Amino acid sequence: MWLAVSLLAAIVQNHPFEQGNKRTAFLAALIFLNKNGYDLTFPDENAKLADLVLGLAAHTKTEPEGVDALRAYIVEFDPPDGAKAR
Repeated sequence: MWLAVSLLAAIVQNHPFEQGNKRTAFLAALIFLNKNGYDLTFPDENAKLADLVLGLAAHTKTEPEGVDALRAYIVEFDPPDGAKAR
């Protein structure tokens, strides 16, 4: 989970693209989690996840706060191939 949040923060804070940095960062983190046997359960009101991404982009949230925020939404599952990515 730490690596997923670090990936999200790195993309969103470094602005590698002209547009779509927050969307790309969130999807990259989600794909990373999926490849490693985890998924996010989205609450009815996903404003907390949006606040996390926006906070990391604005440097008002830290990576440890991001990990704490995502912890409630992480669910483990068995990847289709049975092996976790490294």
